[in-house]
Amino acid sequence: MPCFLTEIFRPGALFRLWLQLQYRQCAVRRHLPLAAEGRLISAIAITEPQTGSDVSSLRTRAVRDGDGWVINGQKSWITWGADAQRGVGFLLRGTGGVIG
Repeated sequence: MPCFLTEIFRPGALFRLWLQLQYRQCAVRRHLPLAAEGRLISAIAITEPQTGSDVSSLRTRAVRDGDGWVINGQKSWITWGADAQRGVGFLLRGTGGVIG
């Protein structure tokens, strides 16, 4: 576990994890080297006005709407939001379950 925690707090680590979980291998091969070299900046949106960065208390929700998603809620801070080329937002899917 300590290795995982160390990696997760390194710059871009959550973005790399998200890529590995969500993208096909071709996207991983395209974006991961750029992130590792520091040439791809990733933003992360967790912090909410009422709950801070406590992911167990998230209020922002994503609800499926046809082929897309409707996101309802707000974030009070997005780390690297102004400089990022890619981003990850943490929210609840429908009635529960955190997605990123």
